[in-house]
Amino acid sequence: MTKFAQINDGFPVAFYDEAIHGSKRRPVYGESDEETGEREVIGDEPNPDCLIPAEAIEITDAQWMEFISNTGRRKWDGGAVVPYEPPTAPITQADYSKAIQAHMDAKARERQYDGIQTAITYRDDPNLQFAAEGEALFAWRSMVWTYSTAELQKVMAGEREQPSVAEFIAELPAFIWPVTSA
Repeated sequence: MTKFAQINDGFPVAFYDEAIHGSKRRPVYGESDEETGEREVIGDEPNPDCLIPAEAIEITDAQWMEFISNTGRRKWDGGAVVPYEPPTAPITQADYSKAIQAHMDAKARERQYDGIQTAITYRDDPNLQFAAEGEALFAWRSMVWTYSTAELQKVMAGEREQPSVAEFIAELPAFIWPVTSA
């Protein structure tokens, strides 16, 4: 049976099949033949029992399959299904903050700390290596947030191009682990 799609701004919002929703048109019969009693189809008319909206357009099985196999990545354009790449979501302040925090936590995990919050609690530890690492991470955390806050304010003010999250992480102040002689 024939398939149909309701399209809104090029995107399918509903699918219909005449096998399920009824035929859009039904036959119109002429008078019965006196000898056979059979009625000849003389035309067709809209089927009032059909559940397919009038604005739904006919599509092929292949077009239907293309839509459902690529949800949100296909569009109707001039009678054809064409590829569509949705725009990427804009990068938010929260995206940068989450990535910065993950970057600092990953650095602390290099030395088996749970994260940077745990590592900085070792600043006054009796173990000199732990104390030095905690102090260095504490100072680095401040440098990272000071730098990132200033640079992201420049982005918001239009004073610099907005970097990707990866580009921004790459430009953060570097961290070098301290070495102490025990």
